[in-house]
Amino acid sequence: MARVLTEAMLNKLVVVGVNHDSASVELRERIAFAPEKVHESLGALIRDTQLSEAVILSTCNRTELYGVLPDNVDGVRASDQVADWLAAHHELDINQLSPSVYRNHGVVAASHLVRVAAGLNSMVLGEPQIFGQMKSAFAVAQEAGAVGLHLNLIFSEAFRIAKKVRTDTAIGE
Repeated sequence: MARVLTEAMLNKLVVVGVNHDSASVELRERIAFAPEKVHESLGALIRDTQLSEAVILSTCNRTELYGVLPDNVDGVRASDQVADWLAAHHELDINQLSPSVYRNHGVVAASHLVRVAAGLNSMVLGEPQIFGQMKSAFAVAQEAGAVGLHLNLIFSEAFRIAKKVRTDTAIGE
């Protein structure tokens, strides 16, 4: 039986992060995740927050935490909790991080995910490298057991849309 991505699933999505538009290079470097620490960090993120699934995307231009909220959890409060976790995990005061961090949930978070995957939210519009980095981050999260039904469906759909954008437009030119 094929699973269908629903609005209710999208409403459980949250993204917390910083990128080239919101944070200095110095701050982005401080909250980057070393590749060898991502498995462990995914476990801690799920254990220490209300997220039931998670993906960590950490590149030179962005660090983003994508996650799934349980039913009846307020997206704003959960986003704040994830931002607090991100600051604490990297031994920063939340007041150092807060002005630069963005917090999205629901359809806005899903839209952000698609824009990033398609290269629409990059320093160089349409750059293709981020798509591969997202696919890699997703694969690492799958290997770590941090991805379930919701993120599988959401990321699969985001990747499908990103490929369509690249195929049907001249964005990469």
